[in-house]
Amino acid sequence: MKELIFKPFIPQTIMLVLCLIMLIVVLINRKSVINRILIIVILYIISQRPMLLTKSKDSTVFDSSMFDITFVIDRTISMNAIDVNNDTRLNAAKKDCYKIIKSFKDAYFNILVFDKNPEILYPLTKELDIIDALINDMDVVNPNYINNQVSLNVPYEELKNYLETPKRNDEAKKIVFFISDGEINSSDTIDLDFSQYRSIAHLIDNGAVLGYGTENGAKMLIKQQILQRNSNIVYVDKNGYLLDGTQTAISKYNGNNLKKLADNMKIQYLHVDNQSVIDNLINNLVDEYKPSDNEKELEKDLYYYFSYVLLFLLYVELFNYKRSA
Repeated sequence: MKELIFKPFIPQTIMLVLCLIMLIVVLINRKSVINRILIIVILYIISQRPMLLTKSKDSTVFDSSMFDITFVIDRTISMNAIDVNNDTRLNAAKKDCYKIIKSFKDAYFNILVFDKNPEILYPLTKELDIIDALINDMDVVNPNYINNQVSLNVPYEELKNYLETPKRNDEAKKIVFFISDGEINSSDTIDLDFSQYRSIAHLIDNGAVLGYGTENGAKMLIKQQILQRNSNIVYVDKNGYLLDGTQTAISKYNGNNLKKLADNMKIQYLHVDNQSVIDNLINNLVDEYKPSDNEKELEKDLYYYFSYVLLFLLYVELFNYKRSA
């Protein structure tokens, strides 16, 4: 936006008085009246120093180095259900992790996985090649553990220990992405209660609980037939899908559990049912932490353009003077 402003060399009132006196003298003298009046007008304009003010946004580039991002990833057997774009839930989540890493390439990352036990795959680091490799190699838990009860509370202690460590610096923001399908194969009320996460909510600056899967559910693909220890019971059918007794097992997405978890962690819950969910999540994080655009003002002097006109009028005045002499 451009605006005409004035920053006078001589106060306006004083200049008006001087110009009025000069005008009276010109009118009394009655010689070269038009040229001299123009000189007075131009002198007045120059004395008021006209300027063109341009206002623009001074955009500061977003700096992701302030982010300490933790992926808490569910790798229980249900994450091998194939109901996210014809792929497993875990593979879909891994692709989204790659996208987040690429979008915040200057951030620090660490990975906490859980099945029946939690495990920190790597401490906080900027070595993205290591993080990429760990995510790429990640797989679901050994199916020998499928009869063990699993809860979303499993990673709590490890996550709490990490969040309670001092920040790298005052500007660092601890971001948590908790990734799961929300399915819990436990009927114990303690495993369905996520209230303990409230105690660490204040340590999380931002993040989201990201849900993968469908409510209708899907079969779970196991890479090889796994026998129950010390027995000959086959847990998979001939196509490699997990069995529940003699029937193909179906894992169903449970958004209610994930929403309750998110509410206790004081972060948002998102069902990742299309690609735009992660894109919007990334864009919103950038918008929230991007420095505010400051208005920048540029001033351009205009008085010297009038100086050229004044020089010409003075030349005319000199020419008239010599001709009349």
